[in-house]
Amino acid sequence: MPRFPISLSVVAFLFLAGGCAEQEPAQEMDADEPMAEAPAETPAQPSLDAFVGTWNAMAYMESGDTVPSTIIATADPDGWMVEFPERDPLPMRLLEVSGDSVVSEIGPYESLLRDDVMVTVRSVTRIVDGRMVGTMEAHYAGADSTVVEGRIEATRGM
Repeated sequence: MPRFPISLSVVAFLFLAGGCAEQEPAQEMDADEPMAEAPAETPAQPSLDAFVGTWNAMAYMESGDTVPSTIIATADPDGWMVEFPERDPLPMRLLEVSGDSVVSEIGPYESLLRDDVMVTVRSVTRIVDGRMVGTMEAHYAGADSTVVEGRIEATRGM
């Protein structure tokens, strides 16, 4: 027979004792008295203020490749951009802002590392000791659709 850390008799006693507790009679409400509304709780909105600025970033891929970029972060989630060398700026979509982290996505765009291959990059970043750091995944499309992971490190630009 299996041993339980609490005997069944203790559980039965606690169950019965809880059911025998004296209950307060329900208060009658005056039908003319308005019901008090529960205060609406608004969750604290995470702030993008810590991220605002221009960041000199480097992505370090598990493949050994590195990709430099400039990230422009604004207080408005719709204003984020990333610039790669010799490329037009790309908009970054902020998928989630929670606590101290930002989940973002760029693409699909033509890969800097693979010719004629489209890539979408999703990253999770936070500010640590004045630097933006995080992880990322590059999802490559096409016949060899692969996912390459990496990390991001960025310092504030001048």
